[in-house]
Amino acid sequence: MRKIVVWTKDDMQKRILKEFSNPDTTITFTYSFDNFKEEVTDTSLNIISSSNFDDFDVTDESINQIKQFFNTNENKTFRIFEYVETCKAPLCCGFLAREKNVICHMIFSDYKGTIQARIDANL
Repeated sequence: MRKIVVWTKDDMQKRILKEFSNPDTTITFTYSFDNFKEEVTDTSLNIISSSNFDDFDVTDESINQIKQFFNTNENKTFRIFEYVETCKAPLCCGFLAREKNVICHMIFSDYKGTIQARIDANL
């Protein structure tokens, strides 16, 4: 059984449901960082949408709490999906992507592939 933990807003939920829906996969959507932290396991695929952030958050303590969580869970990988044309938080994404266990997937409007393809290629 594969578990996917997703912290996103509605923008990415449909895409994830379409792409990953199968009997061997459990998808858990969370709407807050606290819920996300509770659901992450050692083997889960952890996906975060850049829509959760705003660059005004960079000086906010919440972005540092997220960074600290990533630091204390260095054996887990976190993937941030950033749709470049609509992203309002490139600074936050870049700040978090500096962590060793965070991969920031930059998606451009002409990208026709899948989320899974980005994960498989580590792009």
